[in-house]
Amino acid sequence: MAGQQDAAMNFGEKVINAYVDNPHYPENDTAYYDNYALGNVYMALKRYDDAEQKYLALLSRGGLNWGYDSLYLKTQIASAKALQGHPQYAQDYLEELSGLDIPYSYGNVAYHAAKIWTALNDKDKAIASVKMAIDEGSQFFQNRFQNDIGFIGIKNDAAFHEILEVY
Repeated sequence: MAGQQDAAMNFGEKVINAYVDNPHYPENDTAYYDNYALGNVYMALKRYDDAEQKYLALLSRGGLNWGYDSLYLKTQIASAKALQGHPQYAQDYLEELSGLDIPYSYGNVAYHAAKIWTALNDKDKAIASVKMAIDEGSQFFQNRFQNDIGFIGIKNDAAFHEILEVY
């Protein structure tokens, strides 16, 4: 497993090097999503400051789907801050999340709260938020739940697996 992880991290570095400072890279919707993914690569490599800067730049651009992109980007920023040892930003954003009323969110608010609680290393609240997200209709996709890098801190937790097995 360690060899696979090292290979993935080396590939992540190659991806970053292919995109950073490329003067020929277009500024369009495809580039937006590539940069979105690049922030995730930075997170995987534990380059939280670089990830935060990438997400802040995308957030300042407004996103393609303002409501959901804003929710995702702010969650990633809050998680990066928590993982850099700045929990107050993450806690403040959790408070903002608790006041959100997004129609038809289907558990997305709870899902994002779970990611932040994971970054804050509060497994009980993270697990409770994962359960709430599922109860509210959060969908299982290839990049969510067990495959979401935001849950790496609880990925091996028995309670996390129990919730996923029930649903």
